Amino acid sequence: MKKFYICLTFDTDPDIVLSSKDIDSRDKKIVGWNGLAKGKEIIFNKIKLVEKKYKIKIPQTWFVRVDSQIKYYHGKSDWLLSKYSKFWRKITKNHGGIEWHIHLNKLNKNNSWSNENKPAVVKRMLIENYRVFRSYKIPNCIRIGEAVMTNNIAKIIKNLKIKADSSSLPGRKRRDKTKFFDWSKSSNEPYYMNIKNYQNKAIINKKSNLLEIPMNTILSKCQYDKKPIKRYYNLSFYKKILTKELNNYTKSKNYLVTMTHPYEVVKIFKNKYNSKLISFSEKEFEKNLEQIILSCYINKKFPIFVNMENLIKIIKLSHDKKKN
Repeated sequence: MKKFYICLTFDTDPDIVLSSKDIDSRDKKIVGWNGLAKGKEIIFNKIKLVEKKYKIKIPQTWFVRVDSQIKYYHGKSDWLLSKYSKFWRKITKNHGGIEWHIHLNKLNKNNSWSNENKPAVVKRMLIENYRVFRSYKIPNCIRIGEAVMTNNIAKIIKNLKIKADSSSLPGRKRRDKTKFFDWSKSSNEPYYMNIKNYQNKAIINKKSNLLEIPMNTILSKCQYDKKPIKRYYNLSFYKKILTKELNNYTKSKNYLVTMTHPYEVVKIFKNKYNSKLISFSEKEFEKNLEQIILSCYINKKFPIFVNMENLIKIIKLSHDKKKN
């Protein structure tokens, strides 16, 4: 039976505004962390239930924010690492992983927040916050908030000797007042980046090139979509939205990297406007996780859940075998 590797990842982003009609906000201010405080325990416990039911180990990878905006609000950029240190120890004790999440946000004169796009400032942000995260542990992987990436950022990450990036949203592109990113031409499978174009595979895959491990996208359609669009596989989406394309994906691929925000499984954040796609339901989370396992068996593949560090090792080993 062919192996199918699954890496469950979770980004530690702040709460959404309870009264908001939209998940995306032009102002990227931090309003609180109740979603993380409640959601992390829901996620951990639901995964444990699925482990027990299917007699399978399911490690988790948490991308923890260490960045300048966290420092502005909480006095130090590694505040989340300290605040929830007991939980991070519980994750690693259960064979999971802690990796680095950073948002490149700047404070504007009108006290709103937006993406920083000055290369020199971005470089300083990455280097300074890497040093802080490194004092906790050396990150194997980085994920930049809102899927931001440029050739310059990729070069900085490579020079920091971080093994992999996981910011990619394959097949997606957006440039507006809220977000700017372009992964429209990138692969939906892991690849070594071309140094001249981060969306392209390196012609000669050298281990010195930065490894990109995408947040895998599948076609999905919810009530407000005119046609199916590519979205990252989020365990908090309604199961009926994800299931239709999951079997096709499992049949044709060997890896699945999911991404979920903790607040997306917490019911109090749900309103009639923001819940056409995201369920805010711990039950839907559990059903989606089970469906991945079942989809593997339907397609005669053996599900193997791994943390990000081990996924990187598996991908690099597969690359070496292909070279030989």
